[in-house]
Amino acid sequence: MSIHQNNIFSNTLHQYVHVNVILPEPMGDHKQVKTQFVRGNHRLPTLWLLHGLSGDAMSWLRNTNIEHYASELGLAVVMPETQRGFYTNIKDGPQYWDFLTKELVERMRFIFPLSDNPSENFLMGTSMGGYAVLKWGLSVPQKFNSIVAFSPVADLIDWRDHHHDLMPDFSFVFHDLNIEEAPLNINALLKQLDPADNQLKVFMSTGTTDFLRDMDLKFKIKFEQKLSDRFTWDEQSGGHNWTLWNSELPVAMNWLKQNM
Repeated sequence: MSIHQNNIFSNTLHQYVHVNVILPEPMGDHKQVKTQFVRGNHRLPTLWLLHGLSGDAMSWLRNTNIEHYASELGLAVVMPETQRGFYTNIKDGPQYWDFLTKELVERMRFIFPLSDNPSENFLMGTSMGGYAVLKWGLSVPQKFNSIVAFSPVADLIDWRDHHHDLMPDFSFVFHDLNIEEAPLNINALLKQLDPADNQLKVFMSTGTTDFLRDMDLKFKIKFEQKLSDRFTWDEQSGGHNWTLWNSELPVAMNWLKQNM
């Protein structure tokens, strides 16, 4: 595998942005590994991997074994950095959503051999990033195979009302934005989703002592009702931290493998 640390100028954000990319490559005896060097017009299946509120482009590399699992599956992994903006277009501020869903995707596919086939594109994120991958995948379900959300902030209203101490900048990010309606509201997006119009699958996991557990359990029921057997819930003991997410990662990656 190879790790590419990119520092690109974003024309959307008007600043330089860090984006880390993992490309799967053979290691050791090439006869014993499935991953081969990319040649010709071959394009790699891609995992778009998003960080949480206090994270950055290094979070997943620093805290998990994502390199190992990505190499096993032959997945490219794209890890952008968007600070504390909840991957949202902020009024009179950074347009994080446009950067993520438009500019980043186009730039990364221009620089690296990444597939644009919906069946080979996957989303994963934790906490704030979990919210973002749910929002992204449910907004354009025809563009992705699967979503993996670890401990997602699934309800912005609940987050605003009960966890203001964790995000005193909430009013700055969501100023004049309607968090009760799509595309910001996960519940509204889920109601709009027509499962017959796509093959989107969702994996969600929240620890037994996670402070977002009650919020996410409500959405577990909603996803089960909407997606039936295309929704998977996994549960382990633990809280809102990398100890739990690193433990859940191999479970989620095996689930992705089954959907590739």
